[in-house]
Amino acid sequence: MKMEIPRNIRKLSDEDKRNVRETIADRLAAGEVTLGEAVRLMRLAVGMTQANYAKMVGVDIRVLIDVEKGQGNPRLDSLEKIARPYGLAVSLVKLAPRSTGVVVA
Repeated sequence: MKMEIPRNIRKLSDEDKRNVRETIADRLAAGEVTLGEAVRLMRLAVGMTQANYAKMVGVDIRVLIDVEKGQGNPRLDSLEKIARPYGLAVSLVKLAPRSTGVVVA
């Protein structure tokens, strides 16, 4: 299910903006959106352009564009810079076990 950011995000209260960001983070954690989609949605939730956000966090705009498109091969430090303002960290997480069809008794 695709998530849309309200068109009038700048008119939302700080609490409503925070709720939008938390919803995006929850959907990312649940695997409902990709990293690139989450980055794009969160950037839009704070009302920033790609150019402004890239400059603010200290990454090249091309890196941000590629991350949002799910392309490229960003360095770990670039991902950390992009995620940090949202209170997120890049880390290893345990994936849910996949069914192999084998039952162990």
